[in-house]
Amino acid sequence: MKINTMFSSEGNLVELYKNADVVIGSVLIPGAKAPKLLRKEHLKLMKKGSVIVDVAIDQGGCFETSHPTTHDAPIFTEEGIIHYCVANMPGAVARTSTMALTNSTTHYGVILANKCYSIIG
Repeated sequence: MKINTMFSSEGNLVELYKNADVVIGSVLIPGAKAPKLLRKEHLKLMKKGSVIVDVAIDQGGCFETSHPTTHDAPIFTEEGIIHYCVANMPGAVARTSTMALTNSTTHYGVILANKCYSIIG
């Protein structure tokens, strides 16, 4: 599998929107609203039936056309583009998301504990 990376600039994003089947937005700026990386006019560039997933919806969303949806009614369509903007997505798989978070942060907890132990001990 080949992976290409690009700098996240408006020009690069616009070009990627044209060919994308799925766009996942997951911007987080602690204490602030997420910036709008995909605007309404960009939807017209995308292929009809493409899907956008706004993981940042809990912080206001990073797509201009996003609004919070629920697990009971998770999608809506605008300009032929399917939007999935379920708030608190990890809550749907609480056990799995907790395990993933624990697995990714335990290492740092051990480092902190060792530093505290070396100071006290």
